[in-house]
Amino acid sequence: MSTRMTETESDGEITPPLPTRFTIEEEVRRRYRRFNAEGAELKVRLLPPPDGDDTNPTTHFQASVTELFEYALRDCQDSHMVGLTIRNEDNVQDKPIGFKFQT
Repeated sequence: MSTRMTETESDGEITPPLPTRFTIEEEVRRRYRRFNAEGAELKVRLLPPPDGDDTNPTTHFQASVTELFEYALRDCQDSHMVGLTIRNEDNVQDKPIGFKFQT
């Protein structure tokens, strides 16, 4: 799945399209003086497939994560560090899965 950046008519700025496969529940931005860096943390909830959609659950999950990556990386530049942690809030005994990479 590919999401395309769109240009607003008023000021020519490029803005990302609104996510359709997840909701943003919380967004926190922090400044790390020790590392001379800024960080952002998004708390999102993946949405289930729409009613009547008989998409394979694995395919839906992959498309949702792809959209999440595209959204999270919208402001990244070369040499930015990116991390993603997936955890189950319903069953806290499940261990989180983490990914870290550099753009």
